[in-house]
Amino acid sequence: MRLIDADWVAERLKEWRNWIAETYGENDDYVLCLDTVLMKLDDAPTADADPVKHGHWVEQEHEDWKWSKEYRCSECGQYRLVTTPVGREWNYCPSCGAKMDEVEEDD
Repeated sequence: MRLIDADWVAERLKEWRNWIAETYGENDDYVLCLDTVLMKLDDAPTADADPVKHGHWVEQEHEDWKWSKEYRCSECGQYRLVTTPVGREWNYCPSCGAKMDEVEEDD
């Protein structure tokens, strides 16, 4: 599912509708069609959406594990044991769904 700003879409459609109405008249087929689209858009159901969490991977030090690394999600604290560098570059946390696009702050 893709969530969009329906109010923004409605405003753009109204601008287009008004331009066509000024140019060709209120009874133009495109104007009438856009009026119907705007009514349908206004009646469309809304979706419940959770806010997006943003986090980053926190590298954990382990002297015993020279062949792998462990990373902790900054949002939920879940650990990921990674044996290849690709795992570090996951763009989301598989535990909490946080988007890993937050810049890690240096202490």
